[in-house]
Amino acid sequence: MRHKEWGGQAALLVLMMLLGATLTSCLDGGVVQRAQGGSGPIRDQDILYVGSREGKVLALDLESRARGLPFPSPTEWIYPRDKDKLGAIYGSPVVSGGNIYLGNFDGQVYALDAKTGFPRWQQPLEDEGPVIAAPVVAGDKVFVAGGDKVYALTVESGQYRWQPFTAGERIWSSPVVHEDTVYFGSMDHKFYALSAQTGRPRWEPFAAGGAIVSTPLVRDGAIYFGAFDSKLYALNAETGQPRWREPFSGDGWFWGRTLYSEGRIFAATVKGSLYAIDAGTGVPSWNRPFKVEGPVRFSPALVGDTIVMASADGAVFGIDAQTGAQRWKQIVTEKPVSADPAVSGDIVYIHAEDGNVYALDARKGLVLWNFALKR
Repeated sequence: MRHKEWGGQAALLVLMMLLGATLTSCLDGGVVQRAQGGSGPIRDQDILYVGSREGKVLALDLESRARGLPFPSPTEWIYPRDKDKLGAIYGSPVVSGGNIYLGNFDGQVYALDAKTGFPRWQQPLEDEGPVIAAPVVAGDKVFVAGGDKVYALTVESGQYRWQPFTAGERIWSSPVVHEDTVYFGSMDHKFYALSAQTGRPRWEPFAAGGAIVSTPLVRDGAIYFGAFDSKLYALNAETGQPRWREPFSGDGWFWGRTLYSEGRIFAATVKGSLYAIDAGTGVPSWNRPFKVEGPVRFSPALVGDTIVMASADGAVFGIDAQTGAQRWKQIVTEKPVSADPAVSGDIVYIHAEDGNVYALDARKGLVLWNFALKR
């Protein structure tokens, strides 16, 4: 059966069932969370780009949305414009060189003109492996994970630059490119480093104790990522060897990307705990983690000295980055937040499972406006 014959949410649930053998070995205290996710908004100048689970890509003019003007304004667009759909979009789009690049659950990668939404090219991936994570653009290549493979495509035409690299299981971790190396994790419990030029491994894959779905963070010669064994890892970016004496242990799966600020790593678990960890040693920086009700599956964001974090019950929190104390709490929606937030100045943009994008003032937690993506 082709992926596009399934609904977005149902397809992800079936995919989790198919991965049962992998996930059974790393279940989080016996609590299995159903797969959830969505396209995180991406801001470029005065436009916010976001993909929907209905298979649409929208360009939102921030001034028009703040004023509540009818959609679309002259600088806004939706693609496809008719009743056609691209298939469910879970990874955030990436904007580069005047284009938007994104993948969908049907295993297709698209390049659209950022100003008009006009399609530049479309490239099907091998075996139509579903694209769950966001692509990344580095130089003249687009790197994207689909199914159990990582691809390098040309930004101009979408043609393959090298033979796709195959991991041992599905890849939900978005690739990160740093100094000509592509880093990513896999459901096979391994973390990989490939040459961005050839696709060949830089070093032997690092074996973690559980599946890896978090997008890695590269900082100061180290790579940070979490896994489904409830541990956070730090590796030497050049060799793949551990940087800490031992991994940091949390109270649950680490799902989202870690956040770096002033020598500390911030990471959240699906049991609702946010940790502050010394980036050099792996030792906790707060006396205790910040706790919320409901799981946290996506990345926190930093606005000044405030960490903004959303939980699966639709609540968003403002947290003092120095102390871990709560500054504010806002119930944004009754539905879970479905993607990483985007930050611009003092405003945080959040995509929720109710199909809306919300703009919040990160200083006070006030909702400034919201916009329904379903069109």
